[in-house]
Amino acid sequence: MKRYLALLLACLMVISLFAACGKKEEEKPADNSAAENAGEADTEEEAGDAEGEASDVVDHGLMSANGEVPIVEETIEFNVNCRQVSNVTDMQNNGFVKWMEETTNVKINYEMTPEDSISEKTNLILASGQYPDAFQYSSINTTLQVKYGAQGAFVNLAPYFEKFGYYANEAYAATTYLPKAITTPTGEIYCIAGVNECYHCFYAGRAWINKVWLDALNAEQPTTLDELKAILEQFRDQDMNGNGDATDEIPMIGSDTWNGMAQYWLMNSFLYSDYDMQIAVNPDTKTIEYQATKDEYKEALKLQRDWVKEGILDPEYLTLQASEMETLGMGEDPRLGFFVAALWWAGVGQEQVTDADGTFRERNYVIQPNVEGPNGAKFTLTALEGIGGNLVITNACEYPEVMFRWADFQMSTDASIRAYAGNWGVSISEPTEGSLGINKEPALYALTGPYAHNSDANDACDNVAISNKSAAVRLGQETNWDDPEAYYDSETRLYIDTNEAQAPNDSSAYSVPTLVMSEEAASKRTELETPIRDYQREWLGQFVLEQADLDADWDAYVAGFDGLRLQEYIDLLNEFYTAIYAAE
Repeated sequence: MKRYLALLLACLMVISLFAACGKKEEEKPADNSAAENAGEADTEEEAGDAEGEASDVVDHGLMSANGEVPIVEETIEFNVNCRQVSNVTDMQNNGFVKWMEETTNVKINYEMTPEDSISEKTNLILASGQYPDAFQYSSINTTLQVKYGAQGAFVNLAPYFEKFGYYANEAYAATTYLPKAITTPTGEIYCIAGVNECYHCFYAGRAWINKVWLDALNAEQPTTLDELKAILEQFRDQDMNGNGDATDEIPMIGSDTWNGMAQYWLMNSFLYSDYDMQIAVNPDTKTIEYQATKDEYKEALKLQRDWVKEGILDPEYLTLQASEMETLGMGEDPRLGFFVAALWWAGVGQEQVTDADGTFRERNYVIQPNVEGPNGAKFTLTALEGIGGNLVITNACEYPEVMFRWADFQMSTDASIRAYAGNWGVSISEPTEGSLGINKEPALYALTGPYAHNSDANDACDNVAISNKSAAVRLGQETNWDDPEAYYDSETRLYIDTNEAQAPNDSSAYSVPTLVMSEEAASKRTELETPIRDYQREWLGQFVLEQADLDADWDAYVAGFDGLRLQEYIDLLNEFYTAIYAAE
C-alpha cells in the first residue's frame, strides 16, 4: 500500500507541476529581445540554483528565456535517428524542418530509418551502445524507456519539464492523460511526447453500409442485430448491384486493415471489445477484467458462427488482407453491402471508382453506428489518449537542454499548425475573416492547395514532428460550410460522421488506459500477452468456422488459459491500474 501511495503522490505532483508551469508561462511577455532573453535565462538559472531546484539538469547557460526563439544565438547541431514516413520524402530539406532550423538556430542532422525496419534498427542501435543525440518518432515505447532509462542511456526529462518546459507543459495541462501516460512508477519521464487529438481516431472502430442498396430496399439503417441481419439477408438474396448476377454480392466482410476486424465490431453488441487483448475496465469495481472467457463473448461467437453458415458474414473476414478487400470493393460493380474498417477508403477507395450513377463510390456508403445486441448491450471502441510520437534524448547528447527546448517549441500553436498542414505562404494562409473550421469554431488557417502532408509537397512534417496536434489544430482548417462538397473532405467527413454516429455511444469508461510499468513488470506483461492473444484468436476462428464445437469444447478453451497464466496477467495489469488510476 505504501508503494501505491507513493506512486499516486508522484503522479499528482507531476500533474500539478504541469498545470502550474502552463499558467506561469502564459504570463510571460513574448516580445523580448534575444539579449534580454539571455539575461532572463541567466537570472532564472541563478534563482533555480539558489533554491536548489533541478540540480540534475544540464544547463550551459546558452539559451533564451523559456518559450522564446531563437533558442540559442549560435547554431548547435544534433544527430537524430528518425522514422521515415511516406508523407515526408526528404526530411533534411523538408519545409517545416528548414523553418525550425531558421527559427531556433538548432540544426538537426537526420539519419532516417525505413518504417518497416524501425524496430529492428532501433534495437540494434540500443544494443551497440553507440547512440545518436536523440531518437525521434522511433519504436522506443515506455517499456524500452524504462529499461534503458534505468541504465542511464536516456536522459530523465522530468526536471527539464520543470525548469525549461513551456509549450509542452501547456499542452499536457490541457489533457487528462499527460504527463501521467509517460511517467514511470518512480517519477521519471524519458521522452517528450507529442499530442495527437485525432477525434476520429478516438472512435476508430467503424463500419460502412451501402446506402444505395438500403434505399433500394426502402430500409433505414439498422439499430439492432436483428435489423442488421434482416438487411444482410436481403443483400445476400437480391441482385443489389444490378449486374444480372445475384450471387456476387458480399453482405458483410472485414479484413486486417486498421480496425477492420468484423469479429470485434460484432462483439461490441454483447460486451466491450478493445479489438486486441480483450481486456476492459469494469466501471463498477474499477478493475480490469478479461472478456474472452465470459458468457457474452460465447454468445457473440455463436452469432458469428450462425451468420457464416447462413451466408451473410463472409468467412474470409477472419483472414482477408487489406489489399484483398480493396480489390473486392473497388471492382467494376459494387459488391460490398457492409464492411468494417476505420476508414472508408480501405474498402471502396477515395475518389478512385465511379459508380453507374456518376457518383464516387465512397459517397454511396455511410457510417454505420454500433447496433444493440440481444441483451441491450451496445459499445463503441473508444480510445482514451491522443499521444503522438516522441523524442527520447540519450546520454550522448552534449546539450540535452537545447534538444529539449527544440522539441518543446514544436508544440507551440504556430509550429504545430506548420508541422500538420504546411508553412504559411506556401501551403496555408490566414483564414478568411469570420470563417469557421471543421469543428465550426473560428478557423485557424486555410489550405492554399492539397494537404501539404502529401508526399510530393514535402512542406509539412506530419507524423514525424513532436507537435501538439490538439483538436483545435486538427479541426482548425477553414471550411466553406455553404458548399455541400465540404462534407466530402476526408477530415471533415470523419469528424462529422464520428460526432454524429459514434461519440454519442462513448465507451471510454471500459477502455484500459496506458499503464507505465517497472522494467520487470513490463517484461512480464510482454511475455504473457503474445501467447494469450494468439490463443484467443486461434480459438475464435475454430469456433466460428466450426473446427471446434462451441458448446462441447468451451470449457476446455477456458481452462486452456490457466496454462497461459491469464490470471497472473490480469493481476499484473490491476496492480498498476489500481496504483495509478483507481483512485480517480
